[in-house]
Amino acid sequence: MTEAKKKITRTFHILDFVLVGNTLSENDLRANQDLRMGTHDLLTLYELCCHAGEVVSKEALIEKGWPGKIVSDSSLTQSIRNIRTLLGDNGKDQRWLKTVSKVGYMLDSSIVKEVGKDDFSLEVNVSSPKSLNHRHAFFGNSKQLSKFKIAILIILLATTINVSYNIYHHFISPSQLTEYPKVGYSKGVTEVYSDRHYAAAMIGEGVSDWLDQQKIHPEKVAILLLKKNLSLAIIDDKGNITNQLILLDDGVELSRITQLVISEVDNVLR
Repeated sequence: MTEAKKKITRTFHILDFVLVGNTLSENDLRANQDLRMGTHDLLTLYELCCHAGEVVSKEALIEKGWPGKIVSDSSLTQSIRNIRTLLGDNGKDQRWLKTVSKVGYMLDSSIVKEVGKDDFSLEVNVSSPKSLNHRHAFFGNSKQLSKFKIAILIILLATTINVSYNIYHHFISPSQLTEYPKVGYSKGVTEVYSDRHYAAAMIGEGVSDWLDQQKIHPEKVAILLLKKNLSLAIIDDKGNITNQLILLDDGVELSRITQLVISEVDNVLR
């Protein structure tokens, strides 16, 4: 019997947001998309959190941030720059993320707290079909498994909301951050959370029509539309979870937002 691979979820509270380890996607970012926190940046940040207060070598960060790929140090340098921006840090001050010359980097342990070990640390078999019985025994049945995935989906939406707060804390008022919109559109597997009902309907219909045309059947596509950004949480037909944050320019047209959402759904599901 093939030995099952084990994935362990570790959740970290970093400054004003939460990072859920096993929800990170390994899809490459496309240059024409308005994404600011990419997958490789998240994977690199996750590795730094796992070893907060310790020096992590450049080689280890590249291995974890770009699994199975060969990249140059410049890719890691850019990723570190993006992470510092997210943390409100920079290469000159290095308040939270220190550079250790010719060795690697160290994330200040005072801003990192591992949370929810008892609630979030799970071991899931992901190998051969022979492990399916064990998987169903762990979760009870398919309905319970779906509920678990939806719960993770909600965590992802909360995570991306917190990330957007950290980026836009100078531009969005506290009252706006605490009043999240309700479902403005729901059809099949597609849900759009927005107080702008016309916008929610246009985006939702665009995604639903695209899924029908492509004959693609994910478990869930959830979209949160705010004034300056939108968050996506997607569960594909295999149960894999992906979340993305798209930043929006002022005055961007609704048709452009719909195109961005469909493009991101396309990148994840095809």
